[in-house]
Amino acid sequence: MVSTGTHISTQSFRTSKRAAWLSIAGAIFGMLAGVVVALNLFALALRLIQPVYSSAHPRSAQQLAMLFATGSGAGELLLLIVLWLILRRKNDSFGRLGLWKSSPWIGWLAGLAVAVYYVVYAVVGFHTGPAHLPLARILFEPSLFHIYTALVLGLSAGLCEEVVFRGYLMTRLADAGYGWIVQVIASGALFGLAHGLYGFSQGLSNGLDIVSHTALLGALFAGVYLLSRRSLMPCILCHFLNDAIVLPWVFLQMFHAR
Repeated sequence: MVSTGTHISTQSFRTSKRAAWLSIAGAIFGMLAGVVVALNLFALALRLIQPVYSSAHPRSAQQLAMLFATGSGAGELLLLIVLWLILRRKNDSFGRLGLWKSSPWIGWLAGLAVAVYYVVYAVVGFHTGPAHLPLARILFEPSLFHIYTALVLGLSAGLCEEVVFRGYLMTRLADAGYGWIVQVIASGALFGLAHGLYGFSQGLSNGLDIVSHTALLGALFAGVYLLSRRSLMPCILCHFLNDAIVLPWVFLQMFHAR
């Protein structure tokens, strides 16, 4: 039987429930603030260089999607650096959260199953949706937009979001004495709500759909984290696969609709 690792906390990392929730809220709001700040800085930089380089202003949906991916990735990486500094000051580490920790085979299988399900679901939706994107384009288009956006989004979200929403969030809740059920529900719900930043920009109905689907994905990855004995590696790899394949076309459709 695979242990869920709920009781991983040592006495030195025990914390109150209030302190755990405050630190989790700070990490999530910090990530969202970092994304917003980075996006605005990139947009400002483009406006400043526009008089010199007229082609620098993004006009196409692909250019806007690349700008959004760059700002989003930069903001998330900034939060990851800040979180590392905070953990270091407390004699804590990413290693205790599960980064680089080995996982049993069941964790890898569960992570791949979640990623495959969501990728297939999204690809079928894109293939039959309003953009009518052909399957070959979704998976294999050798364009700068596709390669750049897939790598930036896959690497930044796969690493940063798993460290924050699975590793940090669930470990802090475990430190406060919460069991695995609360950890899974909180991880999924807060993961979904955090994605409302761009979800509700597409309208209330689309926003609720994105938040609910993302919350379920977050809860499933939380389950993968527990089955992996709190190793982040299956979650990171499978999150990377999901976002690298799906998100370039989500963003492209988002900016096409504007």
